[in-house]
Amino acid sequence: MATTVDHISGGRLEFAIGGAWHSFEHEAFGIPFHTTKERLERLDEAVQVIKLLWTQDRPTFHGRYYRFDAPLFNPHALTENLRGL
Repeated sequence: MATTVDHISGGRLEFAIGGAWHSFEHEAFGIPFHTTKERLERLDEAVQVIKLLWTQDRPTFHGRYYRFDAPLFNPHALTENLRGL
């Protein structure tokens, strides 16, 4: 969805994510609320995944929390300022 918004806005998407801090939201939806250390490790890995998906055609990633092998990702990201990351 973020890529589509980036496309239709002409590259003006501002994308932000966080490491989770509100335990009530997790409890309400039955999502594990990991330790601060693990939440930040997951956040770091998620940022790596997002950069790969936005800057490479068919990336592969095998991390501790996330894995994928050359997924089809369409539409491709066009945000030029991400290409240098």
